Amino acid sequence: MADYYTLLTNAGIAYETACKAAGVPIKLSQISVGDGGGAVYNPAATATALKREVWRGPLNALFQDEKNPSWLLAEVTIPPDVGGWYVREAGLWTDTGILYAIVKYPESFKPVLATSGSGKEFYIRSIFETSNAALVTLLIDDTVVKATRAWVMGYLSDELARLDGKQSVRAAATANVVLSGAQQIDGVAVVAGDRVLLPYQTLAKDSGIWVVSNNGWSRAFDANSSTKVTPGLTVMVEEGVTNGDSLWHLTTNGPITLGTTALIFEMLAGRTGILPGSYRGVTVDKYGRAIAGDNPTTVAGYGLTDVYTKVQVEALALGVAGDRVGEVTHFAMTTPPAGFLKRNGAAVSRTTYAALFARIGTLYGAGDGSTTFNLPDSRAHFDRGVDDGRNLDPGRVFGSAQTSQNAAHVHTGSAAVAGNHTHSMWINLDRGPGTDGNAIWGDEPYYGSTGPTTSAAGDHTHSITIASSGGPEARPLNTAFLACIKY
Repeated sequence: MADYYTLLTNAGIAYETACKAAGVPIKLSQISVGDGGGAVYNPAATATALKREVWRGPLNALFQDEKNPSWLLAEVTIPPDVGGWYVREAGLWTDTGILYAIVKYPESFKPVLATSGSGKEFYIRSIFETSNAALVTLLIDDTVVKATRAWVMGYLSDELARLDGKQSVRAAATANVVLSGAQQIDGVAVVAGDRVLLPYQTLAKDSGIWVVSNNGWSRAFDANSSTKVTPGLTVMVEEGVTNGDSLWHLTTNGPITLGTTALIFEMLAGRTGILPGSYRGVTVDKYGRAIAGDNPTTVAGYGLTDVYTKVQVEALALGVAGDRVGEVTHFAMTTPPAGFLKRNGAAVSRTTYAALFARIGTLYGAGDGSTTFNLPDSRAHFDRGVDDGRNLDPGRVFGSAQTSQNAAHVHTGSAAVAGNHTHSMWINLDRGPGTDGNAIWGDEPYYGSTGPTTSAAGDHTHSITIASSGGPEARPLNTAFLACIKY
């Protein structure tokens, strides 16, 4: 037997047996201390009272040992204003006055402030074993109960451990970790005693907050029981390449049985690798953290649904432009704008200008017969609409050229009519005096003049010649522009 112990008395055992039989709890209410009659002794189970009781008071606490469920711990605090004696024995009493258990206590002096000039609170804890700890009930008088410093510290420690906000860990793992020995966790060389968050264990029931050991790891004090690991648990991570300076929380819903329930931890706040100003667009997780980014160059990349994309705009533009392929026009400049070719009869690629080739084919020339085709040649020509059945230009072949031509016409010319008439003429006689001979009209005087008349020719006309004017073509007033075709 140990040097100091707690022993259930025969009366206590009988009381416990009776309570069990009746189905009622064992009610403990007080603890007493004595000086053992002046000497240390070995208590016996037959005792019904202490050898010499010096003080009795209400129990402060009665609770079950965490590691030994059949052990109960009874506590009492002796106030500083009583004492002046040694404590060598103690007893636990039921509410009916039965000495339930007797304690052999290490000899300790309890001073009293009034006579000793000093005083202290005297703390007694008794551990005893019962067959069914659940049947034992503590009866406490709330008006006199006092908490010991150790009890308060223990209580605070337990309560703090139950808080959702846990003491920070040095590092958080990024994958499954073997629960043994010092090792690298997220770039941190953890050593014995370091707290580590393990959120990604292969067996999720093993996830949680652990303490590093050179041998097997153990769960941290504030996260080693089901009452301490509850939904909403949060913990800060101090260091690490990936998870450093982050806040994690437990998302598993209750109830949680530690070691059985799968524990799911998620990063609530912290670094995600997205640097400020790096991206025009980011992906945000359910906690509002930017977890991915990109620099979109498209409408879809920005998530806009009420505007056309570049492809759609180009398709629309192509549709409009496509409808205009083959259109002919003029420009007031010497170089065609984008999308147009000169109408100069040139041979161009059937591939490069496939849309135009599909429209006009070889109408204006087959080019080289395989890879090119000819454009219409409208240089120095006026454009004219095809007759298309109007019969103003019948028989005209579509796309054919026409030479210059005036409308058919005649010119008339005339001289004034003079009527029937004769013309008089005068001649000089050409023979001198003394010369004999005949003149025009036979024998005539040799000297002087005469006026004969010509015979009549009747009514008649005379042809006339009209001088030409103009140039090599017929044309109206005009201005020269660059003739082009849309491709």
